[in-house]
Amino acid sequence: MMPGAVSAIKQLRAAGINSMILNGSGVDGSYWLSAVPDLSNFFVPVQGSIYGDDPNPEVTAFNAKYKEATGGDPSTQYVYPGYVLVDVWAKAVERAGTTEAAAVVAELEKMNGEPTLFGPRTFTSELHHQNQARYLIVETSNGKPGVVDEWTISAPIPVADLMK
Repeated sequence: MMPGAVSAIKQLRAAGINSMILNGSGVDGSYWLSAVPDLSNFFVPVQGSIYGDDPNPEVTAFNAKYKEATGGDPSTQYVYPGYVLVDVWAKAVERAGTTEAAAVVAELEKMNGEPTLFGPRTFTSELHHQNQARYLIVETSNGKPGVVDEWTISAPIPVADLMK
């Protein structure tokens, strides 16, 4: 979480602890990196990259349009999932021919590997949360973040584990 994560990272590095730091999406983005100059060996899984190196050129185009409209980079933690949410909802409304909730939900629940800008999405009557997604792995090295790999959850996370 922010801003505590930055404080913890600064303290670790100031103590001379340079081991790999693995993080969640709460520490994604570049807005805070100036607080930890030359940070290295720091990894974050993301839905898409804001650093101009996303393997999907449509994501890079999305980022440019977003920056033009807002003056800043999108938050991959909030903007990307929000965009996907509206995208799949709009597709479901179009297919249902109405905004009536039950009809839209029925269309959402037919989506299996539905293409979106940030990877396929699947919905079922049991689960409206993504439990098998692809992530890009961003490494920050010498203060510069960039995509170094991608990873997809190998098996869906069981619903019971998600709902604990």
